[in-house]
Amino acid sequence: MDWILNYLGKPWVNGEQDCWWLVRSTYRDRLNIELPQIVVDANNIRAVLDTLAHHEHLKDWQEIDQPEDMCLVFFSGGRNRPTHVALYLDVDGGRYLHTYQRAGCVCEPLSAAERNGWTSPRYYRYKGSNNK
Repeated sequence: MDWILNYLGKPWVNGEQDCWWLVRSTYRDRLNIELPQIVVDANNIRAVLDTLAHHEHLKDWQEIDQPEDMCLVFFSGGRNRPTHVALYLDVDGGRYLHTYQRAGCVCEPLSAAERNGWTSPRYYRYKGSNNK
């Protein structure tokens, strides 16, 4: 899992180096899957909620009951609808690779994510067919 070191500590940058950027970069670099770019202003919570609920490219993901290595994790951040996305990694009992404004890119257990306000994880497996 040395590849994680390429991401850890990178700063969060709104609309450029955000949580979806991390998902796209990891899927491209590790799985050779090119995901579409989704740009949203993280400071506009309504835009974030609408994007994560209705973006056309998110139909390429299937909700699963249990996390799997490299699946997406949508967190609600205290709301009923998702406001943040991370990657689940099947290491050390399960960890979340994600990036957010206060910390930049981190890899942490669920307990740490919850302490930072990321709650109600929902897991999604990629089912799209745009492998390159």
